[in-house]
Amino acid sequence: EQVKNVDLRAILQFGKKSLFVGEQTILTFKLAQRATASIDIKNSFMPALEKIDQAFGSSFALTKLFTNQVTSTTEMIDGETYKVFFLQFAVVPLNAGKITIPSIPVEYNELHQSRRRRVDPFFDDFFSSDFFGSGVEAVGKTTMSNSLSLDIKPLPTPAPAGFSGSVGKFSLTAEASPATIPAGEAVTLKIGLRGNTRPGSVGELIIPKIDECEIFKPERQVLADTTPNGISTRQSYKYLLIPRQEGTLTIPSIEYSYFDPSDGGSYKTAASQPIVINVTAGKEGSKPQTRYLTQE
Repeated sequence: EQVKNVDLRAILQFGKKSLFVGEQTILTFKLAQRATASIDIKNSFMPALEKIDQAFGSSFALTKLFTNQVTSTTEMIDGETYKVFFLQFAVVPLNAGKITIPSIPVEYNELHQSRRRRVDPFFDDFFSSDFFGSGVEAVGKTTMSNSLSLDIKPLPTPAPAGFSGSVGKFSLTAEASPATIPAGEAVTLKIGLRGNTRPGSVGELIIPKIDECEIFKPERQVLADTTPNGISTRQSYKYLLIPRQEGTLTIPSIEYSYFDPSDGGSYKTAASQPIVINVTAGKEGSKPQTRYLTQE
């Protein structure tokens, strides 16, 4: 039975309703139960979450924040006290256009005290109210959430050279050690890239060519942090560099192009400072060195 019942309200809320493709926002799904209502919603969340996944379909990347933890609070709605249970999602739109999320059906049980007709004292004792949970009868009901209309804007064109599709705010750091090294031995270059988006939305980092230096394939680590503001991603890279000749080795500024959707949206570049390594003479003086280890 489908009803519009103020005993239970199902609410979908977006942090923003106008987004760029790839821009993260927060979706909050609430079940607001009137404090005086005799209803049971303990089995309402999981079927509703399946409906939410279906409604957002392939147009969005949807990630539950804090796994399956349901948070509760108390709110005043239309002058009445409601106990509100909610889950939050990080949402990233994948396609541009005007998109409508339909209403989500939420099933719950309305609880009533049942009255039983006495037929026989023996059966009356056997089917006592204590045996059946104080004689409570559950009647299945359905309430509908609100729908949502979203305006998803494409990224402006043309995109700058080297743009890999990352949307959000990003920062980049780089450091190398040791600062002085004999030619033919290894320098460790560490690069950290951080952005407020999911790991699948972070593009690959490419370092510039470094003259007279061999660059090993990097070790790469990806970590995702979940916060009330959404998902942030940290990518760390560790390179081994082998300078071939004595002199000054300059590691150029490492840059990462991204689109920042704040303040109307613009393309920006996160960049590190150039790094200078002092390369001393190796075992054979200033001639090109034969490195002491291979990439394999």
